[in-house]
Amino acid sequence: MVKARSNNFQEIPVSRSTNEIQDLIVEFNKLVKELNRIEKFRDDLVSDIAHELKTPLTNIIGQTEGVIDGLYKADTNHMKKIVSNVKQLEYLISQLQNLTQIRSGQIDLRKQDINLKSLIELSNLILNNLKIILN
Repeated sequence: MVKARSNNFQEIPVSRSTNEIQDLIVEFNKLVKELNRIEKFRDDLVSDIAHELKTPLTNIIGQTEGVIDGLYKADTNHMKKIVSNVKQLEYLISQLQNLTQIRSGQIDLRKQDINLKSLIELSNLILNNLKIILN
């Protein structure tokens, strides 16, 4: 018997039966393996998202509690740090919303050819200019 509790999909042992039934069992087992792979991917994705959201939230809490406890002044510098982390959270949430809209078909994606060499050269130019500005 196949158990599908908690998305724990299990394969059916292939028995000595007709070829059609054996073929069906083999195909079913392929589906089970794919479902298990997808479930692992989903679990990893949820874990990664939780981590990415938790980091700026922890920073916001730390900075805010520091101001409340008198460790930090409620000055522009600390407020900028808090706002920066809030904006990071806002960006992450926005990207999750975009992903949801893409998956539901609300946003159409268009494939197009790009000149990869030009893109890399432009990226390098931007990064080099950024290094010069920051130094």
